[in-house]
Amino acid sequence: MNIVINKNNAQINDDWSIFRKVRAIIKNNDKYAITEEGGKVIFPGGKCDKDEDFDDAIIRELEEETGISFEKNSLENILTLETYYEDFYNYRISKETPRYTITKYYYVETTSDINKSNQSLTTSEINENFNIKFVTKEELIKLLNIDHSSSVNGKFFDEENKVILENILK
Repeated sequence: MNIVINKNNAQINDDWSIFRKVRAIIKNNDKYAITEEGGKVIFPGGKCDKDEDFDDAIIRELEEETGISFEKNSLENILTLETYYEDFYNYRISKETPRYTITKYYYVETTSDINKSNQSLTTSEINENFNIKFVTKEELIKLLNIDHSSSVNGKFFDEENKVILENILK
């Protein structure tokens, strides 16, 4: 499935930042992994490194954030989400800039618990009080429905969470 969010029919040009990201919906029995970071609730994952393909990036990100090793063949790519945001706040330069992001969402099941002693969090994740946990589907839906619009770029994370609620977790 491919979904595009581009409310103003924006066109990418040299002013745009371009990001490639990966996220995973991890199911463990009847529970789902969710992260809280920098005041936002999002699925585990992150940015792809410069020359890293999406599959390698999700394996790396999940191991870093969960402490669990996953095999490529256990992951199912379930959604590609393309977002065009003309007013994304860029922390590096302290102003709003246009940003295009392609995010691949994966689904995987595991019987392993989060292994915090094996996590390899970035400085940014540590500074933003990164936390990951398994929650019931009801708790997950409640968390994904939290309004983050008052936090920087929160409205964009809310929009992505809404896509998952409407298309994947329905």
